[in-house]
Amino acid sequence: MVVKIATIYRENLGTAREYLNWLHEELDTKIFRFSETPGKDIEKFDGYLFVSSQYIGQLQLYYFIKNRTDLLKNKKIAIALIGNIPLRISKQFRYFFRLTEEIQSNITFFRLPGRLLDFSFHEIDRKNIMPIIHYFKE
Repeated sequence: MVVKIATIYRENLGTAREYLNWLHEELDTKIFRFSETPGKDIEKFDGYLFVSSQYIGQLQLYYFIKNRTDLLKNKKIAIALIGNIPLRISKQFRYFFRLTEEIQSNITFFRLPGRLLDFSFHEIDRKNIMPIIHYFKE
């Protein structure tokens, strides 16, 4: 079980914040906006959950993760992609990150349903975060 989890997110439509509130209740995570993440304090966490939508074929948190690979060694890492993204995309992201095999083996990808742009359909549900909760509680 991971004791201290940092959740780092970036969002476009407000969906990430809904999921983060539920994750905080279940896992007592420390939530950081992508733009507010502290430098050295981030090192004290045992696990990291990155939450973002995909935008124009690139994960929005790409550079953040790539530039902090030293912090991610030997940590449990989850990347939750919001939106209609096939799970098979995770292998492409691993290559895209060009991370070492050591770090790649620590990363697990999750897909969270998002909102459609017209906001008429709502798939946001607490049950969607259960696989992430189980991952960090293992």
